[in-house]
Amino acid sequence: ELVELEVRELLSKYDFSGDDIPIVKGSALAAFEDKDKSIGEGAVCLLMNEVDNYIPTPERLVDQPFLMPIEDVFSISGRGTVATGRVECGVIKAGEEIEIIGIRPTSKTTVTGVEMFRKLLDQGQAGDNIGALYFYLSCF
Repeated sequence: ELVELEVRELLSKYDFSGDDIPIVKGSALAAFEDKDKSIGEGAVCLLMNEVDNYIPTPERLVDQPFLMPIEDVFSISGRGTVATGRVECGVIKAGEEIEIIGIRPTSKTTVTGVEMFRKLLDQGQAGDNIGALYFYLSCF
């Protein structure tokens, strides 16, 4: 309890609401070693509930047109081009036509697949870091 009091004071010192922030006592090691459930697994579950309740879920701009700044591009022989990046707004699905806009003249192509961390997705939406497979493009 002394540690909790000191943590709350430190939070208040740096302009956080030290009295309102939830503090969960627990041990990740106890959870990992499957010991004392009250400070182990139970505390981890309680911590995740507190995080879900305290930190608001960010709003995703899915109702706007698709926009993804391209971070990297890869060519896959026989399949097409993969462009990776973070979707800023909108939603993209396989089969949809998109425009590539940049330094070179604007070109159109069709998305043939959307992946995140090597898993095929039905769609990519605002906030996702994706790889989008396109028909071969010479604009890259």
